[in-house]
Amino acid sequence: MQNRNFSVIDYIISTLLALIILLVFVPVVTRTLFNFSIVWADEMARVSMIWIVFLGMVVCYRHREHIEIDILYNAMPKSLQWVFNLIGELVWLYITIILAIKSYELTLTSWSVVL
Repeated sequence: MQNRNFSVIDYIISTLLALIILLVFVPVVTRTLFNFSIVWADEMARVSMIWIVFLGMVVCYRHREHIEIDILYNAMPKSLQWVFNLIGELVWLYITIILAIKSYELTLTSWSVVL
């Protein structure tokens, strides 16, 4: 693994991880010692974990550290590798756009639900 400087996203991920540790540990202590439960801690830890996953995807994409099977890719000539890179980027863009659209639709649907 190469040595690299931390960016803002890396610090956010580190902070969220520390927050998850606190959000899991503190309610256990308060429940045990004070017979008091922090109701929102579990949900906050879950949302923080989701943010870590999405931000981690950004960091891995930026450093090209996603898992890949590259046996055939490395055997190809450079010109063909460029074509496969372009196809991969277009597929990634398509999936990201679909995910954004569906997330927006789900948010609009969920926003109107009254609990």
